[in-house]
Amino acid sequence: MKKLMLSTAILAASTAFAAPLKIEADGTYTMTNAGAGSETAANFLGIATKQLGPWMHAYRAEAAGTGSNEHYLLSALIASEIAPKTQFFAKAAIEKDIGPNVTLDFNSAVTIGLAYEVFKTDLHTLRTEAGVGNRFYKADAPGADVENEVIGTLGARYDRKLNENLQFTQELAAEMGDTIKTYRSRTALSAALTTNISGVVSHSFKRDDVSAAPNSDSNITSFGVKYKN
Repeated sequence: MKKLMLSTAILAASTAFAAPLKIEADGTYTMTNAGAGSETAANFLGIATKQLGPWMHAYRAEAAGTGSNEHYLLSALIASEIAPKTQFFAKAAIEKDIGPNVTLDFNSAVTIGLAYEVFKTDLHTLRTEAGVGNRFYKADAPGADVENEVIGTLGARYDRKLNENLQFTQELAAEMGDTIKTYRSRTALSAALTTNISGVVSHSFKRDDVSAAPNSDSNITSFGVKYKN
């Protein structure tokens, strides 16, 4: 019996780790409007997901930059279903903006919460989430210290299949604390070129609303290609 249980456990673990790694990667050329100026740049967005037993692991990396404005983000998330259509998740993220119009040297957060799949059909899907956590940040000013605050988070992602080749995606997120409120939006339209390659156009908006400091806004419009396995 012990051998049977051990063999079953090994088989289950092997099956979990053998689950395919799903990858989405956008390589794009961007037009950036940050503050008063407009510039062009290269841009990258990568998302990798893998199911390990009951836990889904997701990793996201973003990089966009020009001579005067740069944006970097790394995040990791784990999630597991606790009820039909409902998942518990834990997420950690860190980002850094470089440029003349930024108000934060860096911004990071660790959060936990619940995600709910409102609907999922062959035509479209809608996923929402809400969480709480702690933000660690440092103002972009000489002598500034690392500070932290409790935050609440909200997020949503909507995907719609317009036809056999066109896909629309809308992502919204907000991270709200007493000192800083961050709002994000990403709208994308992709057109399939091959089984794995699509052309993509997207627009991203981000606002850091910092108490006692000017708002820091950025708008990025991107054109390029997407790979998805």
